Amino acid sequence: MRTLFVIALLVLLCAFSSLISATTLTVNVSRNYKQAEIVLASNSQLVFTYPENSPTSFVLRSLNYSVAFSVANVPRDSEVFQRFQAYLRSAYSNITLENLSVSFSLHALGNSTELVVSKSVVFSGYATGIFNRTRQTIIGNFAWKSFVIKGPLEIDFEDERFDINSANFMLMAPLLHKGITQFLPLEDLQGTSTINLSSLNTPISEWKRTYDPSTNTTTFSKSVQSVTALNLSLSVNGNVYALRLTYDPSAEISVPGYAIAQGNEIVITKPQSMIDLDLSASIAIALVLIGIGALLYLRRMR
Repeated sequence: MRTLFVIALLVLLCAFSSLISATTLTVNVSRNYKQAEIVLASNSQLVFTYPENSPTSFVLRSLNYSVAFSVANVPRDSEVFQRFQAYLRSAYSNITLENLSVSFSLHALGNSTELVVSKSVVFSGYATGIFNRTRQTIIGNFAWKSFVIKGPLEIDFEDERFDINSANFMLMAPLLHKGITQFLPLEDLQGTSTINLSSLNTPISEWKRTYDPSTNTTTFSKSVQSVTALNLSLSVNGNVYALRLTYDPSAEISVPGYAIAQGNEIVITKPQSMIDLDLSASIAIALVLIGIGALLYLRRMR
């Protein structure tokens, strides 16, 4: 029971730790700027280490649990669709989610010294309303890029409900599969989200910008070095138990054309070379018109 208490303590500390989500956001804007493909991958990994030959090792060394599924075209009136769109609109009210698909996988594998739980949630869909187009400019608002989904986010699959967001389900599912229930403080983990884009909250104007003239595409990207969100250890009678959570966030937004960023807005413009060409063309046209005008004037003078 002492080691069970240790696990409970570590899990409880996890609930008050930094958010543990690892996210990759990829946005590809269509050529007409009317819609954008949004792919959000949230990957979380928990590593719980314990002494070999301990009671904890005896219980967890044979744990091997996996679950995976995909739901294409999530119903628009479902909790997942409505909340995903609500969090997008919390930062930019004009964005509209047109469709959404979700893939989920959870795998837990234990051995004599550690239990590794890996979770992946992938959202993919198309959104409209990001860009405003006038005669002079095309401007897209990407303030929604750094949203966080809070609390449980449940989805139905084959008559079962899965919480694809909270760390609660991430830990509960494999341990319940093993029959371990008496020490899990489930309520304390409900508020710990794993779908978190807060690491992308810096303005896009501070991201790396790359323009590819061969495809006429501008890409804005950001990556953060691997971060250890939680690294706890506890010694009980000389036996060390540890819990570690890591993430490695990144994002990439690709838009057609030559674009620059102003804060969280992306403005489609022209490269300086094209501006120079336009200016040269305008001057050439002006010279031609002057020449034609001069010829007509001289012709009338004769």
